[in-house]
Formats: sequence, structure tokens, C-alpha cells
Amino acid sequence: MNLGKFSKKRKKAGTVLILAITFTAIITIIAFGITQLVVTEYKLAIRQYHKKLSFEIAEAGINYYRWHLYHNPQDYQDGASPPEENSGEDGFFGPFVHDFNDPQGGKLGEFSLKIKPPDIGSSAVIVHSTGYTSTYPNIQTTLEAQFGLRSLTDYSFLLNGNLTVFSSTSETWGKIHSNGKIRFDGICHSKVTSAKTNGITGTGGPQDLWEYPVPVIDFALITRDLAYLKEEANAEGGFYRDDSGKYGYHIIFKAGGTFDLYRVDSVKKPWQAGGQDEIWKESLLGNYALPSKGIIFIEDDVWVEGVMAGRVTVAAARFPEVPSQYADIRIDDNLTYLARDGTCALGLIGQEDVKIIYSVPSEMKIDGMMLAQYGAVYRDNYFDQLDSLTVFGGIISNKQSGFKYLFSGETYGFYNTYYIFDSTLVFAPPPYFPTYGEYTMIYWKEL
Repeated sequence: MNLGKFSKKRKKAGTVLILAITFTAIITIIAFGITQLVVTEYKLAIRQYHKKLSFEIAEAGINYYRWHLYHNPQDYQDGASPPEENSGEDGFFGPFVHDFNDPQGGKLGEFSLKIKPPDIGSSAVIVHSTGYTSTYPNIQTTLEAQFGLRSLTDYSFLLNGNLTVFSSTSETWGKIHSNGKIRFDGICHSKVTSAKTNGITGTGGPQDLWEYPVPVIDFALITRDLAYLKEEANAEGGFYRDDSGKYGYHIIFKAGGTFDLYRVDSVKKPWQAGGQDEIWKESLLGNYALPSKGIIFIEDDVWVEGVMAGRVTVAAARFPEVPSQYADIRIDDNLTYLARDGTCALGLIGQEDVKIIYSVPSEMKIDGMMLAQYGAVYRDNYFDQLDSLTVFGGIISNKQSGFKYLFSGETYGFYNTYYIFDSTLVFAPPPYFPTYGEYTMIYWKEL
């Protein structure tokens, strides 16, 4: 017997066995790895599917609440009955949970809503919608959306009557509309529209921004319920003063977020015009913090000036409403914001007129929205020649407005006029300022 050959055969057989075992182990490892990979990919695909579905469910929640606001514009609690009195620490109400069903009626998952009402002076509602499936409720997507009603602060000028304030030394930024005719000789950087046929004339432009006729804007929808504003100012967080027994009140806003209030004891005529617009004597009544609700209501005439460091609307009106006794707002000096970054907003709502008096700076500045409910926003035709008027905000007026005029070839009043649109007020107007239309999505994002 040849032991050498036998030994070689045994070694060869052992080598084959080792190779076979090694190969089998490798195949097993590869197969296990492939199986694990397949399982992992399957789990990932399932997770991605349910993540995508959770996004769609959350999106459905956002769309649902936009629809809800369209039908119930003041409901920030999803129809809860009775409504909660207080929101959570984060300012949100909720959660309000809804089923999300497939087209055949089977439940796929749920969306959970949390809603934050608008801040004072804003129409912007914040909605958080969290979506998840019934199968994997821990796989969630949360979306945040903000909806708002457009304010009439969307316009730089909005008039019910004719509009003739735009001379060759006028420049405007922001939309301009008149239900009457417009004479425009200045420079415009936004659309100028009139409800009249051949409603815009003049040498200004660019005229490709002019459009007429366009639909009439119903001024009945623009005016504010002044009795409601009085009620709000009379409640906690507002500021109200009744008839002064004299000539009205004088408000001077302070940069520290307060205002001085005076009673106007006597007035005088401007030397070259009628009326009683100039304060002669007054008495200090006190210094007050800006009201937390952002509404100051004066049941008398009121003069205003100063630096606004907050968000407030000043309204002046007398009741019962008799046209011959309507209240006016008079601007008697510069009226500016502490900052033009959206943190400050001022609304002036005059029952009759909002007017600039005779004794004002030659370079006049007014920050805010001015609304003349039944009258006009204007300055009388004095025989003075001032340098400039800059309005940062806008003008809403029932009747024709103007701040300068031509006489014997000379310009009187403010020679240069600049009207600058404040975009921060579109969805966050001064408190209690009129809004219109339906809720528009301002933004959305995934949290």
C-alpha cells in the first residue's frame, strides 16, 4: 500500500472540504447580507411611503383649515363647543384631531391641528397640522402655514371720489385706485386704476401701469363700524375719552411707547384761512401707556403728532352720527414710526376728515394709514410754499384729497410729494383697520 499517495488524497479531500465550507460560509454571509439589505430596503420603502403619506395627510389638514376659515373667519378653535377660554403657553389652541379617509371611505390616518389666533392688529392665523397613518402613527409630518386677510393697507391711495394730487413733482410707490377720475402727472412705480371710462389723464407715467375702467370698489365695505370701535376702546385694554367739553384733545406719541394727552381749551384761525385748526391753549391731562388692544377712541376732534413706538389706531367720531357734527383728526406736526420694520403701525380713522393743519414743518413726514370715512384726507389751500410731504403708508378717502394746488403758475402747499407703500401692513395692518376678501396663504413650511 502506498501511504504517500493515500496521504496526498486525504490532504486533497480535506482541502476541498475546507474550500466547500468556506464557499458555503461566504454564500451564506452574502445571502444573509442580501436578505438583510432587502429587508432594510423594504422597511425603508415602507417608511418612506408612510412618511410621504403623512405629509399628504398633514397637507390635507392645512387645506381643511383654510376652507374652515373661509366659512368661519373668526373661528380659531375648529368649531369647538364650548370654545376654550385660554390657549396653551405657546399661544395655540388644540389639538383638534380629524380622521383622514381614502376615497373608498377607509381610514388611512389622522391629522391633528393646533391654531394660533391673530395678534392684535393682524389678520394672520398660524396653523400647525401634524399628519400620520394608522399603521405607523409614529411616522409623522408637521406643517406650519400662515393665512391672512388682505387689508386696505394694500393700497397707497384708495379714493371714492376724483384724485388730482399727483403733480409733476409727485412720486408714488404702491397701488392707486379711484372710483372717480385721476389726473396723474407724476411718476408711478405700481398700478394706477380708475373705475371710469377714460378715467386717467395726465403727462405722468409710465402709462403702461395705467388701467381703466376697472370694477368699482364698494366703499360701504371699506368703512369701519365706528360704534364697534368705541365699544372696543371702552372695554379693558382700550382707551376711550368722551366729549372734552372744549375743542377736543391733543395726542403726542412718545418714543418710549406712551402718549401725552391734552385737552384743547382754545383754538385760533390760521392767519390766511378760515376754520379753527390751530391749538391756542391746552391743558395736560396725563401720560398714558399705549393700550394693549391697540385702539384709542376719541368722541371729539383730535390733534395728533409724535413718534409711534407700537401698534395703535386712533379713531375720532361723535354719536349719534349727525353729518354736521362729524369729528375730524388733525395732524399738527411730524408723525413718524420709531422703526419702519413692521413693529410699529399707526391707523388714523376720522369720521369726517383727516387733515394736515397750517402750522407744520416744511419737510413734513407722516407714517401710517389715514382713513377719512365720510370726508377727505387733505390740507386746506393756504398761500404757503412748503418743501415736501412724505407719506409712508397710505390714504383711504371718501372724497377728493390733495395737499397742494396751482395758482397763477405757482405751486402752493407741499411742492414735492412722496407716497411710499408700507408692505409690512398688508397682512398686519394697524389694529381694527378694515380687511377684505378671503384668507390667503402667506407661507407654509415643514417643521
